[in-house]
Amino acid sequence: MRDGVCVLGLNGIGFISEYGKVLNMERSGFSEEQIRHALKQATLGTPMSDICKRMGVSEATFHAWKVHYDGLASYEMKLLNRLENECNRLERLIAILALNKVILQDTLGAKE
Repeated sequence: MRDGVCVLGLNGIGFISEYGKVLNMERSGFSEEQIRHALKQATLGTPMSDICKRMGVSEATFHAWKVHYDGLASYEMKLLNRLENECNRLERLIAILALNKVILQDTLGAKE
């Protein structure tokens, strides 16, 4: 039997263990409020490099936050969060189904 399945999701490449656990698809450790605060500091004139050093993130991550969060109203942010959660749930479901398929194929192959 195979040890797991590699999948590609919205959060990047991940690995599904034989028990259906998603590995290496971690999200940011910062809350929406922390990210919005960092973006606000940048608009008030704090250099992006200083903000990135303080938070321990790359400038690419900061830019991705800016593209993702900047300009969204709170109701849009709530909707986006709900959609992201639903997408993550569906990705996990797809990964579990893919794992079940591999297990069934291995089982059928072993019987032949």
